[in-house]
Amino acid sequence: KVQGFWTMHLMQMENVQTGHKTIIRMNNQRFNVRVSPNLFTVSKLEKGL
Repeated sequence: KVQGFWTMHLMQMENVQTGHKTIIRMNNQRFNVRVSPNLFTVSKLEKGL
């Protein structure tokens, strides 16, 4: 758990046909953090940050 939330720390996917693997590791997770509403403009949501 992180700050009382059940949280995934490691995710692994494997393509069984090719054997390719992707591993995603989540570090420094924080919850209930204030974020600026300016991060959610239409432009930023369409294009990314």
